[in-house]
Amino acid sequence: MATAIVILVAGYDTTGQTLTLAAFELARNPDIQTKLQEEIDELYESIGGKEPDYYDILKLEYLDQVSTLSHRKQRHPDANDTTLGSARY
Repeated sequence: MATAIVILVAGYDTTGQTLTLAAFELARNPDIQTKLQEEIDELYESIGGKEPDYYDILKLEYLDQVSTLSHRKQRHPDANDTTLGSARY
């Protein structure tokens, strides 16, 4: 958690902007947020509730899609054709 705070306030603009935009878009799209939360919950169940490592996080395909779309929207904020699965961003 401390690392996340540092990333957001310590001048890491690209990472901070990406995380902020992703959080904003997830707040605007509760269906996407719910699907992402379900994927994360399933991962935690599959690894017995322990803290996920790098390789566990790589298995989160929907998280990767959300991250990729957030990057795309950051570079092209006027893009209206951005879809994620069956949900529109």
